[in-house]
Amino acid sequence: MRKIFEGIGLLALLLVSFIYTEKTMTVIKENDEVMVHLKSVADSYYIKPIEAIINEDEFIPGINGRKVDINKSYDKMKQIGSFTESLLVFEDVKPENTISKNIDKYITSGNKEKNMISLLFLIYEDSDVNSLINVLNKRNTKATLFIDGMWLEHNNEKINEISKNYEIGNLSYDGNYTDPSFPWVDIVIKNVINQGYSYCLMQEKNKNYLDVCKINNNVTIYPSIYIKSNGLATLKQNIKSGNLIAIEVNDNILGELNSMISYIESKGYTISSLKEHLQE
Repeated sequence: MRKIFEGIGLLALLLVSFIYTEKTMTVIKENDEVMVHLKSVADSYYIKPIEAIINEDEFIPGINGRKVDINKSYDKMKQIGSFTESLLVFEDVKPENTISKNIDKYITSGNKEKNMISLLFLIYEDSDVNSLINVLNKRNTKATLFIDGMWLEHNNEKINEISKNYEIGNLSYDGNYTDPSFPWVDIVIKNVINQGYSYCLMQEKNKNYLDVCKINNNVTIYPSIYIKSNGLATLKQNIKSGNLIAIEVNDNILGELNSMISYIESKGYTISSLKEHLQE
């Protein structure tokens, strides 16, 4: 019994010693010159997040802010023994309302502060995808391609090829998100080509469709501009920062696409994928 109490006493002594050592190291760290400097300047590097805009069932994403991760910055700087701005480590400060918390809403625009535009090409069974890709490749233009289920059924190999360079969205079958084959298209996009995520796109609001997309964890896009023809004229009349532009792929559009891209770039906008554009 005595040995048991001696063992317990030894363990207690070791525990007290550990706690004391840890507290001592914390005090030393907090009073270290590098740590003191870090804490004194951290606020000057703080960037406040831009909050999302919510209007009933519509959502425009915010933008992350940032703050100094003091402990990680300290660990890096302590290795050289002095405060070094280039070694600062930052962590995101998220807006109060994020996309993940509002997946039951329509995204109508990217955040205007980014000065970005996204081109969303609608790919149906008879769309000339090769001509579209040729123009995009030559212009080094990012885009998101929304594929229809009938096109996918006949282009299993093609989807693997284009997904290497372009983001893919889900049109289900002719835009009907209650079609029983919608999950199959979703599985191909998320798992077979291994994109891991996808989007729905609607020309008109539909609560039933929105609910299906939400259940499948798909963000729903409600485009700022929808173009079937006269693309350049439509852009000149309507384009602004944050636009999510849905474009049907047909001969008229393909004939104008190069000029459309040139016009967007001439206005100073960056053409980005949806993922980049909507990233908070």
